[in-house]
Amino acid sequence: MNIRNKIYIFLCTSFVAIVITGNLTYQKFVYLPILNIYNFELSVGAIFYPLTFLITDLITEFYGKPHARFCVKLAVLISILITLMLEHSCKC
Repeated sequence: MNIRNKIYIFLCTSFVAIVITGNLTYQKFVYLPILNIYNFELSVGAIFYPLTFLITDLITEFYGKPHARFCVKLAVLISILITLMLEHSCKC
């Protein structure tokens, strides 16, 4: 396995991990004070979104659209599986 494939695998697994983390933490909020006048409220999941965009953009640029689509489909599939596992564990 060459370095190009290793980088692709790293980017794809990072993308999946960031998507899963964002989905699991979207209900957590962080409060950012702006000049001690206003507290800006932001979902922690929204902080991860720019990273996912950056990673898919890098994959598309260096590996092409089919590889990026595969990573996105993989992230959606794993998100669904984790959601089903969490739903099943909550019902027991």
